Amino acid sequence: MKTKFIFFGLLILAGIILIARNFSDQGVGPHGGVMEKSGNYVIEAESRYPTLCVYLYDHKMKAIGNSGITCRAEFLYGDNATMEKIMRSMGTEGFSAEMPAVPYYSCKVIFNVYGKEVSAKFPNQNPIAKEK
Repeated sequence: MKTKFIFFGLLILAGIILIARNFSDQGVGPHGGVMEKSGNYVIEAESRYPTLCVYLYDHKMKAIGNSGITCRAEFLYGDNATMEKIMRSMGTEGFSAEMPAVPYYSCKVIFNVYGKEVSAKFPNQNPIAKEK
C-alpha cells in the first residue's frame, strides 16, 4: 500500500514538472536563439552582435533550406520608426543581416516562403531603446 502512494506521488510530480517545463520559457533553439511560433512554422532568432541570424523550421522542428525563400528584418524603434534590412542567405538553412547601430526596441523577421509570408516579432535581447 505504501509503495502505491509513493509510485503515484512520483508520477504526479513528474507530470507537474513536464507541464511546468512547457510553460516556463519561450524556448531556446538549436543555434541558441529565441524561438517563436508562426502558423505551421517556428522561427529562431539569434543575436550575435553585430549580426542577427535567423532560421526557419517546420512544425516538427525540421530546418527548412534557403532555396526559393527570402527573408527581411524590420527593426522597430520606440518612436514607431522602422528600419528594414534584407537578410542574406547564410549556409544552407539560415539568414543573416547586420544589426543597426542605433538601438532598437524589437525586430520583426519576415520570411517569404514560396509566396507565403511567415513572420514573428522578437524583443531586442539587449534593450536600450524604450517603447513609447
